[in-house]
Amino acid sequence: MKLSMLIVDDDEVWTKTFCDNLKNLPIARWAGDGYSGYTIHHVTNQHDAERAVSGRKKRDFDMVLLDLNYPMRSRGKLRLDPRQTLQGMKWLPQLRRLQPRATIVILTAWAYERDFLNAVEAIRDWHANDFVPKTASFADIATRMFLAIQNARQKRKLMLLEREGRFLGRNGAIRIYEQDVADLLTNLRHLMERTARRIESGDPSAIASAPETIRNEFSSATKEFDALTSMVDRRLTPGETRLESVDLVVLVNDLLLQYDSWLEDAKASGAGPDSGQKAVVTTFAQNLKVALHEVIANGIESLEHSKRKSLSRTLRISVTKEKRAAVITVEDTGDGFSNSALSNMFKLGFTTRNKTQHPGMGLYIARKMMNAIGGEIRAENTARGAKVRLVIPSI
Repeated sequence: MKLSMLIVDDDEVWTKTFCDNLKNLPIARWAGDGYSGYTIHHVTNQHDAERAVSGRKKRDFDMVLLDLNYPMRSRGKLRLDPRQTLQGMKWLPQLRRLQPRATIVILTAWAYERDFLNAVEAIRDWHANDFVPKTASFADIATRMFLAIQNARQKRKLMLLEREGRFLGRNGAIRIYEQDVADLLTNLRHLMERTARRIESGDPSAIASAPETIRNEFSSATKEFDALTSMVDRRLTPGETRLESVDLVVLVNDLLLQYDSWLEDAKASGAGPDSGQKAVVTTFAQNLKVALHEVIANGIESLEHSKRKSLSRTLRISVTKEKRAAVITVEDTGDGFSNSALSNMFKLGFTTRNKTQHPGMGLYIARKMMNAIGGEIRAENTARGAKVRLVIPSI
């Protein structure tokens, strides 16, 4: 896999020198394992930069080096008037929206104090991942680029964790723990900010220890989050959340409607149970919705990444009623589960995808929610793909 880099800088001499030095540096030394090389796209003005990251010919970049000052192009001509030169800092929020997964490093050959302060603020607002003066040695720049990549990866994990926390916070079963989740995320953000300040101090020992510090802090936060969800399981009683009479056929069909656009993007179709059916259970509806959401999302992701060409991409959900329980079955025609996935899929942190984008919490949360209502969740392979069964007892 090659690391894709965009350099937005009108200083062609510096850029050529930087690229020549980069060729002599083993990519694993600064970009991390998993990369075998890199591709560099260099633009010198605002117009070409916007074309590179948006529009019909949009590219997705792993890293963007963004100069503070570079010219605009208007009607085919460069506009070099300083009053009409667009500052990279002003374009930064838009760049982050257009390239949400890129590591962004701000560059400058010179800067007023306010520019430096703006850059630090941009880093803490998560628009950028670091600020590097061009006057630094290439070794120092490469080190900061490596730290910026680590910083970006940890921030993506934190954002995913925060998203899961917000989603769980809406669930009635743990509403009383919303503040605990918020405090955990706030503490983690403060730890990241303190680490950023230590790096900014320029202390070599602080820079050398930063990657390990970030990893340890995130690992600690993950354990705290796990302890919190376990505490929710232990304390959950009928008196803490509301039992409801739920028609599972109506619930499933209503949820499936929310996934129309995602299924369309995955070039797949979805089919729910016959709306004329009736399968009513008395259960904790919010917990069940969370579990079903995670299972459906996992099925659609399987269809998105499926390598099978012989079957149409289909997600099918059925409901059957038993004597004192009901079963929701979610089947997809994706690649099915590997032996490793069948053994570990409900464990915290297990994922078959890129861990920076999928922290391995979805099916773990689904199992937590099913345990909370006294139900079960089981998975298996079929001749057509994968099957997950949610067994819901009627309380």
